[in-house]
Amino acid sequence: MLLYKIQQDMSRPLSHYFISASHNTYLSGNQISDRSSVKAITHALNCGVRVIELDAWDGKKGQPIVTHGHAMCTNITFAECIEAIRDNAFVKSQYPVIISIENHCSDEQQIEQARILKDTLGPLLFQWEGEKDDNENVDWSKTPKTWLSPEDLKGKVAIRSKPKPSDQPNVTEETAQDLLRKEAESLKAEDENNSDDETTESEVKEVEELQKLMYIKNMKQRPKIKDDGTGVEFAKQEGVSSSSFKETKMLELAKPGERARDLAAYARDHLVRIYPRGSRVTSTNYDPTPAWNAGCQVVALNYQTKTMPVWLNQGKFSENGYSGYVLKPDVMMAESNLWTADFNTLTPKKLNIKLMSGHYLPKPLGAGDRSEVIDPYVEIKLHSLTKEPQSYKTKVVDNNGFNPVWNETIMFDVYSNDLDLLSFVVKDKDTFNSDDFIAQNVIPISSMRTGYRVIPLRQANDTPIPHAFLFAKCSWAD
Repeated sequence: MLLYKIQQDMSRPLSHYFISASHNTYLSGNQISDRSSVKAITHALNCGVRVIELDAWDGKKGQPIVTHGHAMCTNITFAECIEAIRDNAFVKSQYPVIISIENHCSDEQQIEQARILKDTLGPLLFQWEGEKDDNENVDWSKTPKTWLSPEDLKGKVAIRSKPKPSDQPNVTEETAQDLLRKEAESLKAEDENNSDDETTESEVKEVEELQKLMYIKNMKQRPKIKDDGTGVEFAKQEGVSSSSFKETKMLELAKPGERARDLAAYARDHLVRIYPRGSRVTSTNYDPTPAWNAGCQVVALNYQTKTMPVWLNQGKFSENGYSGYVLKPDVMMAESNLWTADFNTLTPKKLNIKLMSGHYLPKPLGAGDRSEVIDPYVEIKLHSLTKEPQSYKTKVVDNNGFNPVWNETIMFDVYSNDLDLLSFVVKDKDTFNSDDFIAQNVIPISSMRTGYRVIPLRQANDTPIPHAFLFAKCSWAD
């Protein structure tokens, strides 16, 4: 049952919205040797995710499968994935689901994919009319001239083509373990190579039966940083499309100033997808805020890893009725006085948070009833346009999870009401081991109201914790 109210205009083009997105949605664990599961897809949809990623490969008996190629992950059938999407697409939100398909299949199994999509999704499948060539014939390789809106696509599943990476050596059990063990080394190696994966992708040619279903076309973009190191030049193209950049390339393009200005301007019309670097083999995540701050709409995260990046995503998309779509701020869409994501050009507002107390804080997940009473403290961070979050940690209250009192006041510099996010993480102080996670919540500044406020708390997997909350007073300084 849908309980939340939409507060924003949903009639603008798709590129005007941030869209909640997952990466390799079918994986339940790491990227090398874990299970592919329809449960992972169902979980993401029930969290409000609107972009589902599938990697399709040739399977037995003419049936395409979904798995992480060149790895030791198990596989599931393409049909099972589409059935799971059909059954769960509109439980959390009525706004469009986008299936992003990275296709490695033969022509025969691509034709089977098209049949499965049409037969399984039926009227839920969005089938666009295509764009005509100079002879008034439909050219299915062309991109749309303009995007439809989330309202136009409400209750529909749209299909996006996703480029196929260049071939990589197969991963054996031995190399899988080696990759997992040496992740730190591979992270460093990948950081030293900032080229985008799309520059080495081999061309994919979908069969016409499948191409007709691809509303969102992925186009290669090789943006060039200007010789003086300031702005970014994007190749001009006909129509609107989607492009993908890995996180390291995003950080290069989204640098506050002229680069972020040019990226945000490009993203006014085109969809920009960001994805984790390949060396995140244990399915860790990157900070999504720099991508959002520069206007990137589709920031794909590993949803099986429930840490701060996913909490930030859940917090951001708690806005606008958990629809999975959040309208970009007007300043980001303006064609004059262009947005640069540079906090040095902005005058901050002063937000005061007086954290007074906590109530009914649980023991760490898995702790027995007879375990020690917790010693809670709260980490509060403002995730803003600044390079690092503004952060504050309260004192530790000994032996009191029932009603700990802090009465501590924190002041934050808020640079954008529309982009900034405030995170609360409750932990249990441990003298001898690492501190235990207790609860969390992330709130968009645009959703913060002044006065005395109850901040409900959630588990790491974003499930609400019954009765647990923080009590605070929020105000803006003059």
